[in-house]
Amino acid sequence: MSPQPETARRHSSRRTKAAHLSCPACHGAITGGASRCPSCQFTGADTMGMFPGNPPPLLPILDVANVWNVADVKLIENACASFRKRFPQFHWRFAAVDQPPTVPLNLLGFWLLNTATLVPPETQHDRAWTVLLILNRSNGNAAVIPGYAAEPWITDLGWRDILRSMREPWRMGDSGKAVVAFLSAAQKTLEREWKNIRPTKS
Repeated sequence: MSPQPETARRHSSRRTKAAHLSCPACHGAITGGASRCPSCQFTGADTMGMFPGNPPPLLPILDVANVWNVADVKLIENACASFRKRFPQFHWRFAAVDQPPTVPLNLLGFWLLNTATLVPPETQHDRAWTVLLILNRSNGNAAVIPGYAAEPWITDLGWRDILRSMREPWRMGDSGKAVVAFLSAAQKTLEREWKNIRPTKS
């Protein structure tokens, strides 16, 4: 799709509103470039103490909880390929973990997205446009962590609505179809956001 979202963002005041960026810990509004959340004082470095050690490589599908079988992986890969035909700027990562319910999934995902080494041919630019969906098998919870370039395109509330699309197939045990439903809902949301952009004259 052309022009790319990063180009269109320069013409849309909606894309540069500080309220559209949020803290991964408390979801309070933050300004672009802020090193610390003004509401909870969270900083990205806090996750280094919460999750010591080196993260695993952030593969396109990181399934340490054995949530997806071979057929599920194929479904997810096909859905990603279809999505990228419309929005090639976006990259997707899916992680399934089996952590205690007390582990803050959003911060675990934030740590993983921001500290995992790049997997060739992935670049820093790709990582900035990456959206990570992380699932906790122990309680069925999920969280979405977008890279800084992808973040302005969908609000936290928007992601919560998108996550709801996964509920029914997940409850039915269709973990692959749950991710496909998630991607379908995300594409519809982005299509709507794209149509709402009205470039202004400089």
